[in-house]
Amino acid sequence: MNGFVGGSSGEYLQKWTIANGTNNEEIPAFACVEITEISTDQSGRVVFVVSKPTAYGAQYSHIFNGPRPIPASTGPEPEERSYGEAAIGPVMAALCDYTPLVGETWGPRAGSWKLQEQTGGFKIVGYPQTLTGTDTLALVMPEPMLTMYGIADADINKGAVGDVSIYWTNLPAAVDTGAGVQVYAAYRTITAGKKVLLNWVRGLWEVAEVES
Repeated sequence: MNGFVGGSSGEYLQKWTIANGTNNEEIPAFACVEITEISTDQSGRVVFVVSKPTAYGAQYSHIFNGPRPIPASTGPEPEERSYGEAAIGPVMAALCDYTPLVGETWGPRAGSWKLQEQTGGFKIVGYPQTLTGTDTLALVMPEPMLTMYGIADADINKGAVGDVSIYWTNLPAAVDTGAGVQVYAAYRTITAGKKVLLNWVRGLWEVAEVES
């Protein structure tokens, strides 16, 4: 930890050194990144190793790069990594795909550095500003996605894992997000096509309720 930014500039905002965990891709400024491990740099300082998000939504493992891009690393060893600085705090600047509205909830999806609509993880709290093309910079607050709805793609046996299509939106009625997730059916067998309520438990999505 490099320290805190206090007072009017964002009390309790922490700045951490991060290492680019990808060997072939630059991390854009203000990109949403997924923490993959905690390691050290050449001086022994603790760093977060990060990469492009790999799943739908954010729970507790996503942060944002600072205002400078981080070049691609050349390898996994500390001396081969490229380093930058990320912010963790109550309000952060985030790169978004298209322009969000204040009050909406956006989040990461697999394969993109940008926050996406109809995805949970962070609430838009201010100043969406178009940069270039569809890229927008906005201020966000963490709002971990711990509950969501879905529809079973196929039968899922009790005690087994299966696929669910995610239905979620910023609007009153949930819609198909075009994304899917693997879920654990802990308590009962689920029939294909049934609506399910999912809770984030112990690092995986678990079925909490099933449509009767």
